[in-house]
Amino acid sequence: MQETDSPIKPLVVPGELPTSGPLVSVLIPSYNYVQYLGKCINSAVNQTYNDIEIIIVDDRSTEDTLTVIEEASRGDVRVQVHINESNLGAKENFRRCFEYASGTYIKYLLADDLLEPQAISRMVACFENNPGLSLVTSFRQTIDEEGMIIPPTSSTQCLSDKNIIINGKFAGDRLLGYLVNYIGEPTTTMFRTEDAGSPSDFFKLGDGEPEGLYDILIWLRLLLVGDLAYMIEPLSSFRMHPQQRTSGIAFVAHLINQWPQIIRLAKSVGYLESTRLEQSALTRFVHNTLNLIIENPEMAAEDRELLLKSCYESLGEVTDILEPSWS
Repeated sequence: MQETDSPIKPLVVPGELPTSGPLVSVLIPSYNYVQYLGKCINSAVNQTYNDIEIIIVDDRSTEDTLTVIEEASRGDVRVQVHINESNLGAKENFRRCFEYASGTYIKYLLADDLLEPQAISRMVACFENNPGLSLVTSFRQTIDEEGMIIPPTSSTQCLSDKNIIINGKFAGDRLLGYLVNYIGEPTTTMFRTEDAGSPSDFFKLGDGEPEGLYDILIWLRLLLVGDLAYMIEPLSSFRMHPQQRTSGIAFVAHLINQWPQIIRLAKSVGYLESTRLEQSALTRFVHNTLNLIIENPEMAAEDRELLLKSCYESLGEVTDILEPSWS
């Protein structure tokens, strides 16, 4: 295969990074997390790239987040604070942040996460020097509640030993085929505002909008538009701690159960054109789900039954894929 045909090619990031340029909207959806929020905001304010707006949307926190925001922003005029009239929930607050954005680029920063000082500058440089990109990400450090680094796992390990550009459709197919979000959480990425579409379509894929794995839905939509850039330098820190609602087994079971619908919707918009890739995605879902059930005997009966039903349906689809046509 010639190099030009490869779905992966080198990414060149300029040595001299910009300190100004197109406006970047740094979006911080906020709900409590007062022990982490100040450091999160500091990491945004202290970016070496100056042309940013920092939009904090508080979802009616029950903790004193406004005092933390005021102290951390230190009167920086780039910081905007919006308070929802009622609690919208994580998904709709995420969307509300996007509605307030006016920048060329979108940089989400979750309230318990951190950015390295040159994160935005490096990501803007990637976009400005590679017009075919629609999504930029990097290796991300995982940290605990005290800020100590947690060793990478199979899903967070560095993808490469060099900076690379991955063909968008190829990147999406691999995400679906392995059922692993190797691209990262919202804090890890940057994308163009215009590529994300309207706020009402933000979490849609094809004609569906599954309830969960919202970042996966956004990545798959963006990768239909252009390519993925991956940098090996850790530009963000993803914090894991007991307060996260994603840590409970019931919530994990709910998220995993969204994969078959996402696979079907992704196929409807052009992913998984190969029978082998579609089969791989569905069988890996069954494998991962059965492992989850076996490793968590304390799982509630209704969650276990829901997952087993999805496994049964997915195996039926695999059978349909493999069955020869006699027509």
